[in-house]
This record gives sequence, structure tokens and C-alpha cells, in this order.
Amino acid sequence: MPAATLVLDDALVLDARRAAWLPGPRLLAVADTHFGHAWVQRARGQLVPIGTPDDSLDRLADLARDHGARRLVIVGDVVHAALDVPGLRGHLAAVARLAPDGAVFVLGNHDRKLAARLREWNIDVECTERLLVDGFEFVHGDRDPGPRAADGTRRISGHEHPAMVVGDGTGRSAKVPAFVVGRGGVVLPAFSDWAAGCVVGNQRFLGPVAASLAVESLVACLGPRILRFPWKRGTRG
Repeated sequence: MPAATLVLDDALVLDARRAAWLPGPRLLAVADTHFGHAWVQRARGQLVPIGTPDDSLDRLADLARDHGARRLVIVGDVVHAALDVPGLRGHLAAVARLAPDGAVFVLGNHDRKLAARLREWNIDVECTERLLVDGFEFVHGDRDPGPRAADGTRRISGHEHPAMVVGDGTGRSAKVPAFVVGRGGVVLPAFSDWAAGCVVGNQRFLGPVAASLAVESLVACLGPRILRFPWKRGTRG
């Protein structure tokens, strides 16, 4: 097991690099990669710094290799927009090859027309709005997915880009990505460095999945470290 992980139980491990690991099916999950963000913003007339490196693909490859992942799941907002912009096609084709059993894209609100674009580009990736694997249900979280598939099913979602403010006791503090852990589910932090974080407790959750989660703890991603902080039991976002 790679360093900087938090074992929630035998079925679910959180990695400080903003990923969830299911050891049983050897499945790696991240959310909100927003591939192509800079190029899409530029195409829309936004003067974002194209020179700023986007290392999301390299970080994802490192995670898949370190865990020995058989399957990769991106839990929504795979792309910032499904436009034919430089680099995006190559990024998605590379993601499809990162794990031996392929990748699954759980479609989010930014992924409209993504399935059609993948077919156009001959990239073989399963696209779905909900994925069930070994007692876990993967949904993006931007809309109500309906009833759980079965009692005891845990939901893993994204969409919220959760973060928390952590202090060092000397008056300094920083906003860092965080997992939101609750009874019945986990909200993943955004994998993209472009995605600004929503500070849990200071800002309301946007989607119904996170808003209905009875939060128990926040798990901060602190570079090479991962730390769990208790949350008032029963608090909702």
C-alpha cells in the first residue's frame, strides 16, 4: 500500500493524492479531473495562463501504478467541456489505457456530449450516469440519482470540490482539498488543480447527494500527509 493513505475499512481506502481505492476489485476512483480546462477557457475568450502546467494525467498514472489498479473510474466532470481543443483527445485516450481493465467515466454536468465525442475519436471508454461495484455506487452528485441500489450501498461522489482550512497553531493557515466522509458515502475532492475548493461548513453544498449526507469527518489532503478531523455528528452541508 502506498504511503499517505487512510484505511476507512477493509473495502475503502483514501489516498492523500485525492483518490479513493477499493482493494477488493482493485479499483481507483477520482473525481472532477476537468481535463482540457485551460484550453477550453482560452477557446471561450478567457485569458488563462496556457503556460501553467497541467500534470493531472501524470498524477493519475502514478496513482494507478502505485496501487496496481485494474480499473479506473472518474466520478464526473471528466472534462471541462467536450470541445475539440488541443491535447484533450490525447489526454482521454491515455486515460483509457491507464488500467488493464479500462476506464469508466461517470458523467457529470460538465460532460455533456462527452460520450459522442469519445465515439467520434474512437476512444473506447464506458460512459454511464451511475456505476455499481461491490456495494459502492458511483454518481457525480450534481443531480438526484434516485433510491440507492440496495440497503447498505455507499455512494462515492464528486461535484462539490470540497476543501477545508487547516491551521498550524502559529496563526498560519491554508485551504486544502478534503474528503467528506459520512454515513453512507464519501465526497471526493477535485482531482484538478484548476478547481477551486468549496470550504465545507462555510459554503453550502451544490448538489443533492452531498447535501443529504450526514457528515461525520473531513479528511484533509496535506501533500504527503492525510489527516482526519471529526465533524459534529449529524451535521449536514
